[in-house]
Amino acid sequence: MRPWISAGLLILGICSSARAAELAQDATEQWAYPLAAAAQPGTPASDWLLARTFEMNLEWPDEVGAPELPEELTLRLAAERDRLMASADRALMDDPLQLSMRIFRCTEEKLDESACRARRARLAELDGDNAATALALMGAAWLARDNAGFLEAAALGAKASRHEPAFLSAFGQLRERFAAVPDVAAPGTPWRSEGMDRADVAAISFAAAWALPAYQLFGQPCREAEGELLGQCLAIARQMVRSGRTTIDVMIGASLLTSHGSVQDQAEASDRRREADWLSARTVELMSGTTGPALPDLSAYFDAFVTAGELAAQRDFLRANGRPVLPPQDWASPERADAP
Repeated sequence: MRPWISAGLLILGICSSARAAELAQDATEQWAYPLAAAAQPGTPASDWLLARTFEMNLEWPDEVGAPELPEELTLRLAAERDRLMASADRALMDDPLQLSMRIFRCTEEKLDESACRARRARLAELDGDNAATALALMGAAWLARDNAGFLEAAALGAKASRHEPAFLSAFGQLRERFAAVPDVAAPGTPWRSEGMDRADVAAISFAAAWALPAYQLFGQPCREAEGELLGQCLAIARQMVRSGRTTIDVMIGASLLTSHGSVQDQAEASDRRREADWLSARTVELMSGTTGPALPDLSAYFDAFVTAGELAAQRDFLRANGRPVLPPQDWASPERADAP
């Protein structure tokens, strides 16, 4: 597994191991923490993320491997899903975070194409200067076979002045909501496990499930693009490489620059990807406890993750633990040979 993938998913792996014991608990106790979070004040986007998770476990239990739920718990989850979804829906058209997560799901929400186009247009209006938003708009248009919409989104992204992924905002909003749960409301979920606070475990799991964009809906059509469209795709990829706050953003952008960019693009992509590989590999070592006497406390890591992004959090984390943040000149990623 490539370091950038393993670093990005390491937290989820820790989350899974931390939840393994929970799966053996009574289902009512297992769901106490998410239900308690739903009862806390929160943003409309966090309402939707919680509602979506409840819905998934209610409607697709076999696919997600969820345990069979008692009837009383099923009714409660359904009631909370409906309440939270209604709250989220009321704010949707003024909430760019929600829109960025939901524009891919028109078919699931049984919307007609005019409603889907209205959502995409509103998101472009609210957050069109964000290259990450343009990437989401391109993917949604591609799914809808809306060629004109895809071209409009690509042109928007090429002119964007910033790259701020929805995933970080989604995680931060969920983190605040889960952290507000009093211990008495979820006594079966320990405050800390494997060096992680329970709010961080839950929030990153929920955010990763629903807030990561469909990168393949950007990468595939851009690899096949020519002329002006290719130039716009490359402009977005440069934003991802230079300003991306997550490892995967840097890697997706670097992949396109390497395959279709100029010599200068390729050199910049190689340098940035090498740095990200190093940060990820060293972070994995520390988080897994393979290079230290014990698993570190990850609270400060997640504080930085929310405010500055994954790469900045990794740098701070390595510095705090006496590790270099830049690779030695003769260092090469052991996984780079099979990278795209």
